[in-house]
Amino acid sequence: PAVRSGPSGDLLRGEALLKEVGEGARAALRRAAAAFAATGDTDGEVRALTRRLWLDAWGLDSASMREALARLRVLAERGSERARRSVGLSAAYVALITGDPEKALVTVTGCGALEDPVTAPLGAFVAAVANLESGRPEEAASIAADGLPAATGRLRVGLAAIAFESRVMAGLPASSTMRQWMEQLTATANRYGVAENQ
Repeated sequence: PAVRSGPSGDLLRGEALLKEVGEGARAALRRAAAAFAATGDTDGEVRALTRRLWLDAWGLDSASMREALARLRVLAERGSERARRSVGLSAAYVALITGDPEKALVTVTGCGALEDPVTAPLGAFVAAVANLESGRPEEAASIAADGLPAATGRLRVGLAAIAFESRVMAGLPASSTMRQWMEQLTATANRYGVAENQ
């Protein structure tokens, strides 16, 4: 009961809701981050803030991203390596969406985001897209495939789509695993209404 009503419970609810409802996840993750901060649990706070960034990035909510990043920078300055990786990942994402995939790739690999289980799924997304846009589809396919198991919700849709597109562009055959991914992609896209919005 204590876990369910405390910040760890909110973090778990936020992670679960990442698969379902964006706003519900944001509310839970905001509560979790605030509660972790109040108790001095830096790692818990960074985990909640980083997961919120996934939603902010997907929803192009720049105001919420700036708020989360400001706090992550404070925590990074205080010595949190996980916060430093999250800040680096955010810088890589900004480089990607502003048309500099090579800078995005250097930044995301250099900050260690791909090695941290908290930042690895979004790091894989950024690195895969950066490779694809830089003309390296085989590398993009490999990175996207590595990131898929830990990804959830819309991020999983994005990684599956990149993995498939990259293999096609590289002239690689669609394996049985790829066919399973595409079935999951279609099911998840329909679940989120992605197909209807494109």
